[in-house]
Amino acid sequence: MMPQESSTVNTHLGLPLGLSWPMLAVRSLRGFRDLALDARCAQFAYYSLFAVVHLLIVLIATLTRLPLSGVMDSLVEAIGRTLPPEAAGVIELQITDIQQRHATSLSVWALLVFAYTGTRIFMTISRGLNNAYGISEERRGWQVHALGLVATAASFLVFLFALVLMVVGPELSRWLTGQPKASFWGFFLYRGVRWTVVCLMVLVNSLLIYRLAPSVRQGWSALWVGGAFATAGWVVISLALRYYVVNVADYNEVYGALGGVVVLMLWLYMTGLVILMGGKINGEIYRAAQAAARKQDKK
Repeated sequence: MMPQESSTVNTHLGLPLGLSWPMLAVRSLRGFRDLALDARCAQFAYYSLFAVVHLLIVLIATLTRLPLSGVMDSLVEAIGRTLPPEAAGVIELQITDIQQRHATSLSVWALLVFAYTGTRIFMTISRGLNNAYGISEERRGWQVHALGLVATAASFLVFLFALVLMVVGPELSRWLTGQPKASFWGFFLYRGVRWTVVCLMVLVNSLLIYRLAPSVRQGWSALWVGGAFATAGWVVISLALRYYVVNVADYNEVYGALGGVVVLMLWLYMTGLVILMGGKINGEIYRAAQAAARKQDKK
């Protein structure tokens, strides 16, 4: 069966009539709790931990074939700026280890495992978003798996493109700062190119997930609220967790060598949390739009 289609209704400030921003916040928080979507976040973190290692292997195998220098350094720098030191240390150690023992057979195996774990992540999110929308899965099993593979491949390409932009961006900013009428854009790129690229990557990936994962057809314009929340929430939780780990908690003292893994799992869990909460926000907007459409049909 085909996915359900969303209805078009009159809106006010981007929301269906009858739904205010405070109501949206309350319904989303309450629904997230009642549906126990935090359990989906734990599943997301579990599969993501497996996916990260194999993603790095596939990335390194791909980056070594690109005619660009400094991409790997840009990746390590972005990881160091975004993640807490313990979690960043775990990933950077994996990158160094992979570079030392890279082989074609390892890349093929990593690609297969990454495709499997990426599909499992997609299905975890899909089931959570179907619950958030209050709908049942109407697609066939092979269709969901195929969409999972498409979403995994698309996310990898977006991530790879973002890495390239992190290398090209500073060069572009230096060129723009030399142009007499482009000082604003040059300053913007020069000061925040890496965070800008990372945020765009998160936004594109979240919109892609919200478009493909739930069993409902929606236009891109119907997904911007959840996508904006997921992007802003991801930046906030990443910076807050980094500050907390650096200035408050000492995970290495408590967990020893496992401290980095614990912090990485916590960060992945919170990443899943903002993604599913953004999906729940979109779900509440969808349900309010459906209710408003039914009222219009009765008139």
